[in-house]
Amino acid sequence: MMRYYPLIFSLLFVSNLLSAQRIDSFPSNPNEFITPFETFMLATGIKEVKKEFEDFKLTFAGGGFTEEEQKVVIDIANTMKAKRMSSSPYFRSYLKALLLLKKNDTESKHFNSWHEIVAGFLADPERSNREFKLFIDFTIEFFETNTIRYSKVGTSWAA
Repeated sequence: MMRYYPLIFSLLFVSNLLSAQRIDSFPSNPNEFITPFETFMLATGIKEVKKEFEDFKLTFAGGGFTEEEQKVVIDIANTMKAKRMSSSPYFRSYLKALLLLKKNDTESKHFNSWHEIVAGFLADPERSNREFKLFIDFTIEFFETNTIRYSKVGTSWAA
C-alpha cells in the first residue's frame, strides 16, 4: 500500500495543476483578452489552430477591429466557452469565418448583423454545438466563394 502513495500524490498534484490552468471565461477588457485567449487556443498544439489564431491576433491587436467589435468578439468567445466549445474545431472555425468577414466587409456593414445571428444561434438551447459548427462552416464557404452552394463540378448558387 505504501508504494502507491507517491503515485496517488503525483496524480492529485497534476490534477490540481491542470484545474488551475483551466480558463472558465475570458477577460472582457480587449487589452487583457489576447493572453488568456492565446493560452486557450494554443493548448492543443494543433498547427491549423495556431495559424488561425496568429492571423486573428494580428488583426485583433493591430487595429483591424474597432473597440466595439472587439467587445462583440469577446462576448461571442465567452458564450462559446460557456457552451464548452473547444479550440478546435469550434473556435478555429469561428476565427476563420470572422477574418473572412473582416476581409470581405471592409466597411463593417455586416459585422453586427452576422454577429447577431451568431449570438442568437448560441443562445438557442435547442441548437447543438455541432449545428453551430455546421452554420459556421456554411458561412466560411459563403465568405470564401460568395455562393450559397459551391460545387467544382455541378451547380453553384451564387449570392
